[in-house]
Amino acid sequence: DGLEYWTYGTNPALEDTDDDKILDDWEIANCLNPLINDAGQDRDLDGLSNFQEYQLWFNQPETNRWQSANKADSVGNGKSDYERLNRF
Repeated sequence: DGLEYWTYGTNPALEDTDDDKILDDWEIANCLNPLINDAGQDRDLDGLSNFQEYQLWFNQPETNRWQSANKADSVGNGKSDYERLNRF
């Protein structure tokens, strides 16, 4: 819609304006740029790419979606998302 276009510059006819396989809404909610392919970047420096964070979020039931690209420790337990998901 017009708000999406004028506020974020995204294409309201597309769910993923930059074609990085991350939905524009999720990118905006997680302070990513919906206009550039930032899937391989690691915004919160937790060892998981933005795309990995999105995949983890997307594959969870809606009531269990805690993953955030803005926080290295999305659940606040003192361990980074990477540490929690890659137990050695």
